[in-house]
Amino acid sequence: MNKTFIQNCEELLQAYTQGKLGQTTMPEDSHPKFISNEERLAYFTLPMSLNYQRNSYTLWENALLTFNDPITKKVFDINSNLTETKLRQHLTKYKVALQPNKHLEYNLKNG
Repeated sequence: MNKTFIQNCEELLQAYTQGKLGQTTMPEDSHPKFISNEERLAYFTLPMSLNYQRNSYTLWENALLTFNDPITKKVFDINSNLTETKLRQHLTKYKVALQPNKHLEYNLKNG
């Protein structure tokens, strides 16, 4: 039994390294380098608070695009004083928010 177990483990490891097991990277693992802990917390919290019932891979791809854009990155800065209109524009540019009115209104009311 021990020999079979080791053989199964080796086959599984080989399949993993050859990419035969499908997607092995979680979408949130592709994140930017953060300047501060506050920035990291905002990055991982904001997208999930806006829309948790969607494809995670798409959500995190869009969050990364938003973060990497110097203009839209402001949505992750809790000290930014964006107007509601600008916030809506920034959150929808890369589709972090899919429903600009519903998602923004809920989050503005519930902080």
